[in-house]
Amino acid sequence: MGLFLAFFLGAVCLSFTCSLLEAVILSATPAYISVRVKQGKTAARILDKMKKKINRPLIAILTVNTAANTMGSTGVSVQAMHLWGEPSIAAASGAVTLAILIVGEIIPKSLGAAHWKRFATVAAYGIQTLVVITFPVIIIMEQVIRFVGGKRQKLVSRAELIESAEIGASEGSLKRHESVVIRNLLMMEKVLVSDILTPRTEMTVFPADITVEKLMAEHPTLRYTRVPVFQDAVDNIVGVVHRFRIMDAVARSADQTLVKELMAPVEKVQDDITVAQVLDLFILKNRHLFVVVDSEKHVEGIVTMEDAIETLLGVDIVDEFESSADMRKYAAEMLKKRHELLKTGLD
Repeated sequence: MGLFLAFFLGAVCLSFTCSLLEAVILSATPAYISVRVKQGKTAARILDKMKKKINRPLIAILTVNTAANTMGSTGVSVQAMHLWGEPSIAAASGAVTLAILIVGEIIPKSLGAAHWKRFATVAAYGIQTLVVITFPVIIIMEQVIRFVGGKRQKLVSRAELIESAEIGASEGSLKRHESVVIRNLLMMEKVLVSDILTPRTEMTVFPADITVEKLMAEHPTLRYTRVPVFQDAVDNIVGVVHRFRIMDAVARSADQTLVKELMAPVEKVQDDITVAQVLDLFILKNRHLFVVVDSEKHVEGIVTMEDAIETLLGVDIVDEFESSADMRKYAAEMLKKRHELLKTGLD
């Protein structure tokens, strides 16, 4: 009777352990492991190493699990025959199979999937032990897998990261606006400058040869901080003037100063670069405004750092000098357009 119980309990316990370890190693996320590695956790380093070569822990676990189930079932059947005769073999086999299914598979895998963080440390050392024990089998099976398995796919795609942010927001791990920023950030590589620029029909531009006096007469309220300056035609943008420079000229009574004397150089970008690229250029070149041109060097419009930040944050930034209904309506329309672009960026 002792051997019968030993085989029965041994098979169920080993199956339980292997199933739990399998669920934990498969459920542990790379992000969680990376955080724990940076905290100096030895178990996390072990898990990280095994996740990078996931075939090894899986081969070890499945090898031990299969051996335990096979030997346990055989041992139970043999001992049942010795104790109660041949008619008991079927009942004993059925009992051990049912026990392994429920106690050795369903319960531990459910526990491991639901509470993998709690078991992660113990699982790391347990799986490492199994890998050492079954290492010869692992070497053989790796050769077989390499022959038939092909290349391993990337663990996490851009779409999966976005979905993870959405799930985090729905579960309360992230705030909704944080999820939106993460999604927009990941989609900025798919949105072009031409999709977010202010078109030339909506641009405010100043002629280079106009005086400050005449400019202030035509534009008593300077709505924008930076305004492109053109020479002869809008396609010939020669600089950008800052509102502060104009107001400074007014304060100094330099009314006859030409706008071109106050302007700073302006840089141009192609309309087919991405929002992510133009944001990098804003930072690299320490600029707040670029003129956007097409392949024929015709001016398409302007893009500002504000436009790029609005695309990232998913909000429209309208300051106190842009309080008119038309400006707010235009900003809202642009925001809606950006949301649609980001939403369909995965298609």
